[in-house]
Amino acid sequence: MIQPSLEIPSQAIAEFEPAHIPGLEFFAIQEKLSALFGRKVDLNTPKFLSPHFRDEVLAEAKVLYDTP
Repeated sequence: MIQPSLEIPSQAIAEFEPAHIPGLEFFAIQEKLSALFGRKVDLNTPKFLSPHFRDEVLAEAKVLYDTP
């Protein structure tokens, strides 16, 4: 269950291990996040963010999940 006070993101950034190419898995992750949060989530990777605002977005990004 999602906490009522949790800020639900509409945009998310995913980082993968350098050797991992997610392929269609990327879109499955986006769909799962949208279902989890009950709203459309736009998923992106740092590499595909526009260079015009990449640094600002990454500086303001919050880690919601990280693998050990």
